Amino acid sequence: MWWILTAVGLAVAAWRFTEPPVAGTATVIALLAAWILAGNGRGRRALPFLALFAAALAALRLWGPEAAFPCQLRCEGVADYGTLFGLPVLGFAVVGYSALALAAWRCRHLPVGPLTAILAWSLAGGSLAYIGVSWYLSVICQHCFAVHTIVLAALAGVGWTRWRVLLALVVAAALGSWIVFSTPSAAPTATVTLSPSDESARALLDANRSVGPQDAALTIEFVIDLHCAVCARRHHDWMRAARTIPGLRITTRLLVRAGEPTAAEFARWVLGSGSQGDITFQLALAAVLGAPAGATIHDAIPRLAEVVETPALANWMEHHEAAATALLASDQHLLNAWGANRRTPMALLRSRDGEIARVSGDVELTPLIEQARSRLTGDKR
Repeated sequence: MWWILTAVGLAVAAWRFTEPPVAGTATVIALLAAWILAGNGRGRRALPFLALFAAALAALRLWGPEAAFPCQLRCEGVADYGTLFGLPVLGFAVVGYSALALAAWRCRHLPVGPLTAILAWSLAGGSLAYIGVSWYLSVICQHCFAVHTIVLAALAGVGWTRWRVLLALVVAAALGSWIVFSTPSAAPTATVTLSPSDESARALLDANRSVGPQDAALTIEFVIDLHCAVCARRHHDWMRAARTIPGLRITTRLLVRAGEPTAAEFARWVLGSGSQGDITFQLALAAVLGAPAGATIHDAIPRLAEVVETPALANWMEHHEAAATALLASDQHLLNAWGANRRTPMALLRSRDGEIARVSGDVELTPLIEQARSRLTGDKR
């Protein structure tokens, strides 16, 4: 039993501290160890501990600090797949794994009962569904795969029959289909009718979230999500690199994801900070970028107060919130049209004729900067 728990524990540690190729190899080794060593009741005795381990790991991600087991799926634009029926999938996972741990503990010295087997293989079907979604979206969540490793290793304590495997496949197909086809990927949009004063306010915000000449031949469009940790890490460096090119216009657009109900209000207030100037907008953006998922503007006010006149901003928003709403909505339409509504941060190099190139994710901006410099200086290297 202890060899099984050790192998699985090392695989989980690999997903936390190493790169996916190494962690994937550790998972394969752990699964082989679990199934090979499961005889003589060892797998059955390990089952409640593995189920409890999976429940604890899911709970850690759901309620623990972000740094405990970092996950960048929000920045990859697939955080919406973490909910079912409007509730966090991890909540269902904690309940399911805890129930399995209790059921397995009660029969640890007895043959595994049918209800325990059904629960274990149904949970395995859930893991298979999310592994399939990861393949479909071409993303890897280290935390998710750590949990999947535990769940699939736990099956060694239950054993397999054709009906159990069929049950897991049916659950995987049903859950996977629900996830893929029911989750919106496009950012929400809205239509707002503005008064003349709000039209002027909108133009002010649009101007102050940009840097560089309005008639520039080239523009770099930065697309960021206020809740994206990679955006918080990269945006300052990207902005500094872009500002090294004279004659380049730089515009920052805020992406609002469909699965984050508080994000739109948050983004409106950050855009509204531009009413106090372009520098204030950049300072406000830096102050709140990387806010935890679910954070509201009320959570961010103490940070904003360090760089923004918050009473003046609140008063401006009271009279001109429609301007920020309209600007945000137009951004979402543009980002949908450009296909830039998923992975963040993203930088698009555009001319008056359309897009030239783009980069996204946790990468350097150098390729885009070199293209922009080459085009603006006439260098044909």
